Amino acid sequence: MPNPSWKNLNFPWPFNPDLFFMRIISGKHRHRKLKSPKGDLVRPTSDYLRELIFNLLQGQVEGAHFLDLFAGSGAVGLEALSRGAALLTAVEQVRHHVSILKSNVEMLEAQKETKIIVGDAISTLNAFAKQNICFDIIFADPPYAKRQETFPFSEQVLKIVDEYPLLKPSGLLILEDSLDKQESQLVLNRLYLKDERKAGKTQLRIYEEKL
Repeated sequence: MPNPSWKNLNFPWPFNPDLFFMRIISGKHRHRKLKSPKGDLVRPTSDYLRELIFNLLQGQVEGAHFLDLFAGSGAVGLEALSRGAALLTAVEQVRHHVSILKSNVEMLEAQKETKIIVGDAISTLNAFAKQNICFDIIFADPPYAKRQETFPFSEQVLKIVDEYPLLKPSGLLILEDSLDKQESQLVLNRLYLKDERKAGKTQLRIYEEKL
């Protein structure tokens, strides 16, 4: 039996076996395909989780400045642009992922609305704090923490956003992390836990500034 031709499959070209493809779920870029890297260290936010995130953000994405930390392929941030966010700042350190992120931005012709920062997410977040740069929505999907980790990336992000005015009034911080992570021991001063959802092995935590 002959092997099926890759040319008969609906992939953006050129085909690359080291990539797989996701899609924009809703908005002006609905159903557009996005490239995403393969590999054991890569864990793109699934369609289900992205739909859940944006259902929880209803009414707050339109016109927002959206910060996507540990952006990877940019699927979450580009979904935000598709749904009406005015600006996207995407932070990614891995060069191969940055290349894919840039390609996805170009495919959607979203260069004017998108700023890509190549660098460490925690250092970049601290730099934003020093420059008094703030956002309407901050999304962080760091490498999942292991239970034995005492201060994983997600907790570092939470600590910085709680310490500095990185969110605009009524702004939100969304953290995606593993259910296996130890419960946060941080004592929050600026933020409170507004909502928490669980899906499979993943948890979403949404924080908002206290009034």
